Amino acid sequence: IYRWLVNDNGTVATYIKNNGEEDEDLVKGREALAETLGLLMYYALDKNDQTLFDGVYNQLTGYFLEADGFINWKLKEDGTSDVSANALIDDIRILYALALADEKWDANQYMQTAVLISDYLNNHNVTDDIYTNFYDKKYVKASSDISLSYIDIQGMDALVDRGLLDDGIVAETSQVLTKAPLDNGFYPFSYNVEEDEYTFSDNVNLVDQAILAYHYAQVGNRS
Repeated sequence: IYRWLVNDNGTVATYIKNNGEEDEDLVKGREALAETLGLLMYYALDKNDQTLFDGVYNQLTGYFLEADGFINWKLKEDGTSDVSANALIDDIRILYALALADEKWDANQYMQTAVLISDYLNNHNVTDDIYTNFYDKKYVKASSDISLSYIDIQGMDALVDRGLLDDGIVAETSQVLTKAPLDNGFYPFSYNVEEDEYTFSDNVNLVDQAILAYHYAQVGNRS
C-alpha cells in the first residue's frame, strides 16, 4: 500500500494506475475514497496504533471533511473534490471509528469531529424519517433510496447509545431491513422511501446478501 497506492498528499489511491473513467459515480485509478479512509481507521484501531490513526484522521479533516460536517465520498488525486454528495455507509463507518478512538485514547478531537459529522447526517441524510444513501449539496436533496446492505442495525444502535445518531430515525431505518420481504430466499437490493417500495436486483450479489444476512442475524433470526 505505502509503496504503490499512496498519493503525494498522503491519501490512498483506489488503483495503482490511472484510467479514463468518465462517470462521476465510478472511481478513477488514483482517486481516494472515504470508504478506504474508514477501513484504515478500523485497521489502526485493531492494531492499537494511534500514530497511524492520527495520520488517517488528518487526511479526514484536511481533505475529505468540510466545515459543516459533510464528507466528500471521493477525492481527486490532488485532494480536491468534483462530487457534491456524501455516502451514508462511509460516514457511519468513520463515525463509529471516531467514537471507538475516543474511548480507546481519550482524545477530545475525535469526538468533536464525530459530533460534527453526526449532526450533518441527522439533518441531511434523511427522507421521511429514514436514513438514505446520500445527500447531494448541488441539488439540496437527500436520496429517496436506502441500500439494504447499508443497514447495520447493531452498529447504528451503538452510535445511538453514544448520542451520535437519532434513535427514532435509526428505529425506522432498521425496520426497512427487518420487515423486508424475501424473493426465493434473497433480500431486496434497496428500498424507496417515498414510494414505500422494495427493489430486487435481476442479478443477485452474494456479497451484499451475505452482509444483509449477517446484519439481520446480529439482531434477530431470519428463518
